[in-house]
Amino acid sequence: MSWWLPWQATRIKLFVDNTGLHSSGLALDCAVRSESDLRDLLQLGILFVLADEVHWTSVEPDAVVRRSSEIAEKLRAIGAPRALLKTSNDQGEYNRCAAESASAVADDLSIGFELTDLEATMLNPTQIDADLLAANPEWLQVALAYEGSIDYAALNREFRSQKSAGVTALMVTQSALLRQALRKIYAETATWTGIHAVQLDAFLRNARNHVQARRLGASYVPGVVRAELVRDRNRQIVDNVAAQISREVDDIASELRGTPLPLPALAAAMVERSLGEPDGIIKPDYPGVSAVLPQTLAMTFEQQDRGGGRWRATRCNSRRA
Repeated sequence: MSWWLPWQATRIKLFVDNTGLHSSGLALDCAVRSESDLRDLLQLGILFVLADEVHWTSVEPDAVVRRSSEIAEKLRAIGAPRALLKTSNDQGEYNRCAAESASAVADDLSIGFELTDLEATMLNPTQIDADLLAANPEWLQVALAYEGSIDYAALNREFRSQKSAGVTALMVTQSALLRQALRKIYAETATWTGIHAVQLDAFLRNARNHVQARRLGASYVPGVVRAELVRDRNRQIVDNVAAQISREVDDIASELRGTPLPLPALAAAMVERSLGEPDGIIKPDYPGVSAVLPQTLAMTFEQQDRGGGRWRATRCNSRRA
């Protein structure tokens, strides 16, 4: 059984990260660390309704790959279509995405990087090597080293053969501009901690994932906490630009901060139909509701006074199983 919505005119391809997948897995196992794990599961359930394909990468440390595979099999076992879930272990493509994203993200980081209050443990897959979460991980040591004192090409080849080094290590060996930006951020940070390193690492991983999604013809949907990191970063950029120019750009800045899209209230409906069980968010036909989600909802679009509108979701009459 596959999900389908009437407004789907073209195939929708999405790319998710292992971080969000692992977070969803904890919710499925009823082992949540915080509300964010539940939000990741709910987000994944919504993606299954909207998407034709959901991709992620398997070019990761072995423990991360195993955990993602376990979660994917559990999702299939409770109703996710096998054709929906797709993974790639193309090391060459992974490296090309790292190289392409390295210089691009360097421009973004050239204006600095401000720490947010997000939980460091929620920004990476649950099976990530603890050494990567240290205050001075290997990728940062490479970035901070005197420029030219390291054979970056040789080190890049070494990192490619050691997936445990992580994509951030690949990126810093591929871009002098990125290394320069990271050195500047480090020098301008009064007290450097492991949280700074973790958040920067997650931000750089997001940049690589965006590139891979684009090359797949997909849209990247980061895990919930990673998405919050990017939103916080966007707010920092917008606020800095607005302060430097003048108050005349306030309207533009407000627009760039984003507003909710007029989409159906899928999240609320999925929570209702799950009957309090995590599996109920994923299963296409959960006990207690005899039809799949799109058939249990009547979506109506109500026009409002100023030409806008909002979606309203109402339960259809459905027979109990």
